[in-house]
Amino acid sequence: MKTTIEPLEDGNTRIRIPIEFRYDNGRKRIFFPEMPDEHLKINEPLATGIARAYRWQELLDKGEYDSPEALAEALGVHTSYVRRFLRLALLVPPIVDAIFAGKPHGHYR
Repeated sequence: MKTTIEPLEDGNTRIRIPIEFRYDNGRKRIFFPEMPDEHLKINEPLATGIARAYRWQELLDKGEYDSPEALAEALGVHTSYVRRFLRLALLVPPIVDAIFAGKPHGHYR
């Protein structure tokens, strides 16, 4: 499975990024099934933040939570924390692809 960008009927765009979460030396890490592990040089905290942002945005879009405030309360965190992460869901697809491909800053075209 490759990264796909799919326009939806309601005007939104669905981005699917094939990733796996695995434990490596006691830490949860992001791995990409389509790439050999030794070639990955991604910014893991940023990639994790993006994955979290997409998941939280999906929960809001589906109506499971009616606001970032309700989501923050359910997670037991401050609203500003949730809002900071949700901004990552607004990154343009070439930047998201570059981050998950491990490209250096500025090389996302």
